[in-house]
Amino acid sequence: MHNLIIFAGIVSFVLYFGTYIRVPIIPLFAKDIGASVVQIGLLTGAFMFSATVCAIPFGILSDRLGRKKLLLFAVLVGSLSSLLIAFSSTVFQLFLFGLIAGVGIAAFTPAMMSYVGDISTSANIGRYYGIYTTAIYLGMTLGPMVGGIFAEFFGYRNTFFLSSFANFLAFILAVFTIKGKGKVKIHLADEPFLSSIDKLFQIKRYVGALVATFSLCFCWGGLMAFLPVYAKSIGISTTSIGLLYGFQSVFNTISRFPSGYFIDKLGEKRYFILFGLILVTPFVALVGYLNNFLLLSTSVSFIGFGMGISFSAIGSLISEVVPSNIRGTAMGLYSTLIYGGLMVSSIITGPIVQAFSYGVAYLTLGIVNFAGSILFYYLSDGEKKII
Repeated sequence: MHNLIIFAGIVSFVLYFGTYIRVPIIPLFAKDIGASVVQIGLLTGAFMFSATVCAIPFGILSDRLGRKKLLLFAVLVGSLSSLLIAFSSTVFQLFLFGLIAGVGIAAFTPAMMSYVGDISTSANIGRYYGIYTTAIYLGMTLGPMVGGIFAEFFGYRNTFFLSSFANFLAFILAVFTIKGKGKVKIHLADEPFLSSIDKLFQIKRYVGALVATFSLCFCWGGLMAFLPVYAKSIGISTTSIGLLYGFQSVFNTISRFPSGYFIDKLGEKRYFILFGLILVTPFVALVGYLNNFLLLSTSVSFIGFGMGISFSAIGSLISEVVPSNIRGTAMGLYSTLIYGGLMVSSIITGPIVQAFSYGVAYLTLGIVNFAGSILFYYLSDGEKKII
């Protein structure tokens, strides 16, 4: 197996492990320093806002400057943001440092996804994206588990220090294992940005992939932002809250590589995406009506399984239908839809919870995802390429 994809997976794992250590802790830490339910949603929204705004520019830069420079910048910013969060004492500071954290992840995602596309071939693209996404979701699996347990024994602030250290380790690994554009063939974009965007929107299946991406992330954004507070309100411990994130990520992870294998064998990616979308819908809608750890862990496990199948197919579909010289731009726009979905959902879900209930809020997320499934099915039934 190509060593480059193994190294890319290791760097991605360590970065996401470090980043997700803090994910279940930030809402609880924010609540401790006086944040309201709506403010907790806005905190997640701040992170996602900067990630949304920055993803396309960083995708373009990865086309023009090469992937490695963006990746190194991303992991350093991730390490710094966790360090700053550890020293926060007000909700405003959490907002500010959340914005900085969003910049880091916005630089990493399009650059690494494009890098994986650069080192792939048509015969192994599904497996390579399966390996890459398995690595990041393994990090997402272990990170919250470690974060929840570590915070239980050593406190919230020390957990953020641990997150910062892990991200810095990812930087060291990237310096020595990620190859620059001298070693990996990267086709630099030679056309204006607006022309690239126009070409991307002529690719019907690419647009369909964006719809599926936004829909799934809209579901997960509201669920992720308030799951710790909801779980705490029904008597679930901090350690068990970390495990909930872990279960979601475990099933998200274990579905990735097998999905990539069958995607390469069967070739038709749209049905994998559609299956994942449909599977996620009812389990998101039910979360707010579940009142114990067993039921919640079962529901988030199915959500993770469906998301893993869909996103393995989405990444390989985008690389297949988009020309390599604008792949970074395409991945930047894709990343914008990821973070935009998470941001909009986390902001909208808070007021719905406050005005009605968690049950109504999560039911709304499920309905939106079902509508996204229908729209994706329509858009994906088109030519792979129009340009």
